[in-house]
Amino acid sequence: MKLHPINCDIKLVADFFEVDQRTIQNWVKKGMPKNGRGEYELIACVQWKLKENETEIEILKEGGGDETLRELRKRNVEADLKIKEEKLKTIRGEKLDVELVSVAWKNEMLLVKKILNGMPGVAMIKLEGAETPEQKQKVIQDAVDDCLKQFAGLDPFEDEKEIIKQLEDYDQKLGEG
Repeated sequence: MKLHPINCDIKLVADFFEVDQRTIQNWVKKGMPKNGRGEYELIACVQWKLKENETEIEILKEGGGDETLRELRKRNVEADLKIKEEKLKTIRGEKLDVELVSVAWKNEMLLVKKILNGMPGVAMIKLEGAETPEQKQKVIQDAVDDCLKQFAGLDPFEDEKEIIKQLEDYDQKLGEG
């Protein structure tokens, strides 16, 4: 799977790693990749940091000093490594964000509720002209069919897709500038 680069500024990178911007600048001095325009390619930065963490773990495994302190630092670095790997999986789309799925599901159900709540009003108006039980059944069936057609057209991630499109357009404009 080919990943599209996610270009961002230092603030976004610092927020992602949960550090301050000065730490990111120090990491750049240690080799973290940075685009010439003051932008950072997030996936490349995460991959660099993962390698740095793995190197630090190896050093801690081999190094001397206070055993308890070394073990705590090692576990801290390993935990940080796992967190960053999970964030990277989410960014790559290899893992679903439970919160996003929950929000999408709630949005979907609100749309379903709205469509279903509108069905009786539409059906009642059409039922006034129906005289036979067959005509009334057809009106109700048509109302149900209309609801099903509306359900089929629902997209719970419509808002998120629009935001992603805007970000991609912004990235493209930055690339042209």
